[in-house]
Amino acid sequence: MSIIKKFTVFALLGMFTLLIVTSCEIYEEKDYDISALDKQGCELLQDSITVDISAVDLTSFNEDWNNQAVFQNVPQVMDSLDANGIVLNQESTCYVVSTPGALDTTYIDIDTDLNSIVLFVNEFLRFNFINSDGSILEPADESFDPATVFYSELTAPEEWDVDCSEMKNRVVYNLEQTKKLIQIIKPDQPSTHKYRFVFMANQK
Repeated sequence: MSIIKKFTVFALLGMFTLLIVTSCEIYEEKDYDISALDKQGCELLQDSITVDISAVDLTSFNEDWNNQAVFQNVPQVMDSLDANGIVLNQESTCYVVSTPGALDTTYIDIDTDLNSIVLFVNEFLRFNFINSDGSILEPADESFDPATVFYSELTAPEEWDVDCSEMKNRVVYNLEQTKKLIQIIKPDQPSTHKYRFVFMANQK
């Protein structure tokens, strides 16, 4: 190999090594600043102090309340859920909601004076927030901040000061201080029928 070729190879190797070192330094020095709201949400999802709720088949209240009829009877459905304690009404509390294993869709309601909330959930679920007139309230935001994504995908969360490994859903809803019925739709093959819910005041 000629001297010029040797020099070229060494130069390229040097540049490659410098690129790797620089990239590692940038990665290590990157400041993953998770918001105080998301950090608290992550902590609450793993809280050992919980409020347990047992959701039921709505036809146990009224045999006509199938998934289609619910939208025409929202106030009555919420009254029945309230009377049986199937309601989220405490901010910054970890609720463990047990759902009937045979049902892929179940219901709880949320009753809070907050105008806007962030809902944190520990499983990949789909939701419909239903207004009293049967219309669906669209989420205001379903995005994750990059820092929250980073802490939710840690393979060794015990090595970090923030652990968001339980957070699978983060959704913002503008409730405007009115009760909503929450339709919970489970995945096709759920690994569990118990789900953790936390809602907090949206700070943005």
